[in-house]
Amino acid sequence: MAMSVNLLRKTRAGRRAETRYRELRRTWRRRVLWRFRLVVWPLMALSLLGIALPGMWRWFAGFLGGACYVFWLYLRDAVPTHIERWLDGAEGERWTEKRLRPLERDGWVVAHDLEAKFGNVDHFVVGPAGVFLLDSKNWSGVVSVADGVATVTPRENPDAAWSWPRLPGALKRASFQNKEAIERLTGVRVFVHPVVVIWAPFDQEHVLSNGVNYVAGEFLETWLRSLPTRLDGARIGQVSRLLTA
Repeated sequence: MAMSVNLLRKTRAGRRAETRYRELRRTWRRRVLWRFRLVVWPLMALSLLGIALPGMWRWFAGFLGGACYVFWLYLRDAVPTHIERWLDGAEGERWTEKRLRPLERDGWVVAHDLEAKFGNVDHFVVGPAGVFLLDSKNWSGVVSVADGVATVTPRENPDAAWSWPRLPGALKRASFQNKEAIERLTGVRVFVHPVVVIWAPFDQEHVLSNGVNYVAGEFLETWLRSLPTRLDGARIGQVSRLLTA
C-alpha cells in the first residue's frame, strides 16, 4: 500500500515486508516458545539418557527424542497466519520485480519498496505508457473483480470469501498524491495509474474497475507493453530522475 511516496531511492522489492515479518516472528517466538521449551527440552534430554537403556527402552527413547526434536522444529518455524502474510506479501513483490526486469532492460525505469508517509510504495514504473503505481497482492484463493472491489474465494472453503472495499480508494489517493508530487518537483504533467498486481488465480487477467487496474501478475509485462504511448523520452527522463537520484 502507498501514501505520498518519497521518490528518493531504489531498493530490492519486498524488503520492508520481509523485515516486518522477521520482527513479528521474533516477537512471537519470545512470547510463546519459552513455554514449550520447558517441556520439550527436558524430554529430549531424557531421551538422550535413555539411549543407554537395553532393548525396547532404547528404541522408545530414540523415538521420543526424534519426535520431540521434529515437534520443536515445527513450533519454531510455525507462526500465526497474520504474521505469515507479511512473508507472502514480500514474495509477491519479488515476483512482480522479476516480471518487470524485461521492461527495465528495454529502458523503462522501475523502483521498488519506496519510502512513503503512511506506508510504502511496492513498485513505481515509468515508461512510454506513462507512470504507474503498483501494489502487489499475493492472495490465497481465486480472485474476481466487480464494481471496483476484488473478492478472494478460498478453493477449499468458498463460504470464507472476503473482499477489500477500501483498497481502490487508498490506491487512488496515493496515485493522486504522487501525481502532485511529480508535477511539483519536475513540472511534468502526468497521470499516475494505480495498479493492483495479483498473484493468485485470476481468470479476468485485466480489469479496469473504479479507476484501478487489476492485472494478473503473469500478464503484467504484456499488458504494460500493449498500452499506447503517453510520454516522450524527455518527460520520461525528467520523471525517472526522481527514482534514480
